[in-house]
Amino acid sequence: MKWLVCILILFAGCGINPTYRKLDLQQKTICTPATITDSLRNDSIYSLTYADFKTLVFKSNKPYHLYISYTYWCHSVKFNFPSLLSLDTISNLQTYFVTPDDWYYLNQYKNYLYWQNYHNPTFILNIHAYGNKFNPHKRFSRFKREFCLDCKEVSGFPSLMLFDKNCNLIFKDNGNFRPDLLVQIKNLISTP
Repeated sequence: MKWLVCILILFAGCGINPTYRKLDLQQKTICTPATITDSLRNDSIYSLTYADFKTLVFKSNKPYHLYISYTYWCHSVKFNFPSLLSLDTISNLQTYFVTPDDWYYLNQYKNYLYWQNYHNPTFILNIHAYGNKFNPHKRFSRFKREFCLDCKEVSGFPSLMLFDKNCNLIFKDNGNFRPDLLVQIKNLISTP
């Protein structure tokens, strides 16, 4: 009986989670991320689609591009975020910190990134392109399907996907962050 009550509470809680689509127009304005332009501003969070990502990659002068999917509420991300930030200092690698969370949480992400002392532009998946329901895992799955049909195992946070300059997927990680992962990525991008 206790399990049944717990399950009902869990499902009821999932149904009342706030989402961008339930906000009034004024609240939506506050929670809408910036649109990607030619010059990205620090401390800004931009809406991202795969087409936007490809444009950013093609415009960049760096040969390697690391897509890092994260959420501020995931324990593994909280624990490993400082290590992930160290990847941002590699000269031939451009990092993209992207959350698949609902736009409702935009201000929480701004606060989280400020607390992490990360001030570069970051991204949030476009809910109009990838779904405006609550579940961030589904948005991330829809995004991945645009470029990788065999990426189903890449589902946790943080998940990492390494691309070359032509947006070819070189490496993917399933979200089980481990210490040797950063070394593995550094080795991949240092080989000629």
